[in-house]
Amino acid sequence: MIIIGYPARILGPTNFGLVGFGTSLVAYAGILVLPGITTWGTREIARDRNKVGEVLVTVNVIRIFLAFITYFLLFLYCFYVIGEPKERTVVLLCGLSVLSSSITIDWVFNGLELMRIPAFVNVFISVINVVGLFTLVHTPEDIYKYALFAPALTFLNVIGCLVFFFRRKVKLIMPPLNILKKSIRASLPLGIMMSIVVVLHFANNLIVKFYLGPTNLGIFMSAFMLIELAATIPTILATVFLARLTRVSLASVNLAKRDTEIYAQVHMILGFFIASFFFAEAPSVIGILYGNKYILAVELLRYMSVAVIFNYAIFGYTNCLISFGYDRVMLFVVIVSAIISVGGGLLLVPKLGVKGAAIIVIFVDLCGWLVSLPYYKKIVGSFHFNLWALPALGAITIIFIAIGFQMFGVPFWIRIIFCIICYSCFIYKDVSKTFKKHIVS
Repeated sequence: MIIIGYPARILGPTNFGLVGFGTSLVAYAGILVLPGITTWGTREIARDRNKVGEVLVTVNVIRIFLAFITYFLLFLYCFYVIGEPKERTVVLLCGLSVLSSSITIDWVFNGLELMRIPAFVNVFISVINVVGLFTLVHTPEDIYKYALFAPALTFLNVIGCLVFFFRRKVKLIMPPLNILKKSIRASLPLGIMMSIVVVLHFANNLIVKFYLGPTNLGIFMSAFMLIELAATIPTILATVFLARLTRVSLASVNLAKRDTEIYAQVHMILGFFIASFFFAEAPSVIGILYGNKYILAVELLRYMSVAVIFNYAIFGYTNCLISFGYDRVMLFVVIVSAIISVGGGLLLVPKLGVKGAAIIVIFVDLCGWLVSLPYYKKIVGSFHFNLWALPALGAITIIFIAIGFQMFGVPFWIRIIFCIICYSCFIYKDVSKTFKKHIVS
């Protein structure tokens, strides 16, 4: 939260919005670098660990080649389309992330089920990030330094992972051209799916920027980035669960289906708690992190807190389908979500402003989850709706408790502790039941 809140406070809504625009535009450019190929590589390594050297070289050779082409196209776009010099510079600096991210290897460790290594590196990088922010970013004029943080930190991540990788003495193998072509074809379904995810994820940012300007984008992003921060938890869980599910599904489909219940339960417990926390404590969270300049983001965060539940449902219910090889189901889900994101944004943002963008965030995750449910039921055999009841009841309870405590002036940190204890009482029975059913047995 420091990484989000501090630069937003220092830069102000307008400059923060400009960096957000640059990041969003670069994410769209990154679609040309086959974003799904690392997921394909992770799965290939999980299936056969002897192919580590060949898969790593295959994936990164393709990504590096495409990254340089992409950055050149982004360079042309900046000089022929973007007229404002400050905006152009910010986009070009953010665009360096396309190059640095093309050589990442953390996905290799995920395939090897050595998630602790990239996790350790990321903790170290996060410390560097915080120190760097406090050292280098002091005024709104430091916007260019802040724009360089993402590509620089990604490069440091690569160095950290390489230190651990070369200690394993893996033999790197340069595959022939036909293998490269085959790898591209095999990863296309995942690549298309993840490209559409990028479209739906960043569409609102670009729409808000073009219709309402960078200041409103900064306000919207201050709330939306907290939702993104919450979404990193399912991403971390995916690095733990998906490689295991892939391996287990190859040995026993029934055993893998059993594990999906644990996967879904963990996500729904966390999703309801985080959503209720953001809804109840939105004024405190925005005030502490961003200050009075971002007070309009309080209402947006409360709207988007509902989206957290369905975002976690998408991860918990549908991402596991990738482990069973059902990539095309996920492709259908993200296509529907992308249509809603772009179409809804173009329809509601001009009429409702940033509030319209917040509403679309809810409907994107809700509709994506609903579309996937029939496929999940067909593949796994159950909707697992029984996992929703107690977390939902606990979430509603702590919302009322937190708001009541606010009325009586109870300090923020005491409210958090009390809500965690209260919520734990609601979910204890479900967690104990699942533990006895799947772990002990």
